[in-house]
Amino acid sequence: MKLPAQPPLWGQEMAKLHKTRLTELMSHFGELARRDHYLPWDELRHRPAPHGLTSAEWWCALKLSRTSRRKPIPLKDKSGGFFNFNLPDQVMAELHEIDRGLGFTMDVPDAINAPETRDHYIISSLIQESITSSQLEGAATTREIAKEMLRS
Repeated sequence: MKLPAQPPLWGQEMAKLHKTRLTELMSHFGELARRDHYLPWDELRHRPAPHGLTSAEWWCALKLSRTSRRKPIPLKDKSGGFFNFNLPDQVMAELHEIDRGLGFTMDVPDAINAPETRDHYIISSLIQESITSSQLEGAATTREIAKEMLRS
């Protein structure tokens, strides 16, 4: 298996940039962040860089943008630093769509609403829940035997 190429050390790359080039690079942060599909360096370096940037400059801009949006979690790595994560705008938009859709697409089965079938539906649901719970806890029985035992 081929090991991926090591990315440039973005802090050192940033230090090499002239002040005007750094300002120009920072002017593209918003667009780069929106277009960021979270490519690793090994894939990014083979793609054409936007706005006439070099691959290393593009990587530095993305890393700086990602670093500014990261959120630490109380979990340390071997060197004592905290792990971080990012929620890219694309992920946040998709989570928002999921949240919005859950309240509107959840249909209630007719068996719950109809008075003549409601009790049967509730009892059946309780039996299924009990059997599944027992099986998860390690009970060695078939569903049929468990149903019969619960009904009796």
